[in-house]
Amino acid sequence: MNRKFIYVTGPFEGLNEYAKKANITQLDLVCRRVIVAKHIPLCPILFYGAWMKDPRFYSQSAWWVDNIFKPIMLQCNYFCYIPPYAGVRNERLEYEKDIWKTLNRTRMIIADRLIKYFNEDVDNGHN
Repeated sequence: MNRKFIYVTGPFEGLNEYAKKANITQLDLVCRRVIVAKHIPLCPILFYGAWMKDPRFYSQSAWWVDNIFKPIMLQCNYFCYIPPYAGVRNERLEYEKDIWKTLNRTRMIIADRLIKYFNEDVDNGHN
């Protein structure tokens, strides 16, 4: 089995500390699912999320996506994301998805379907 790099992203901030902690936990759990599927998760928002709030660094999420996250995306085979709640717009996530599409990458997976997706890939001999 070839291990693939999976770019993992989703909402990071929340309306309060509890929502933020829940979002971080969800990202962590998706990364664990990637490992269970025997692939390698790359989740830059988990690593850089706190840094993005540091006033000594750039505050625009587009700068972070273009300069930090995009080079990580280039290493990945799949884009796995946690969709935001209905009615909530996450501009960073939308920008990440747009960048992925401009890289002519088409393999996007919603996090809830991750394990099923890779099990089907194995069953069909594509892994």
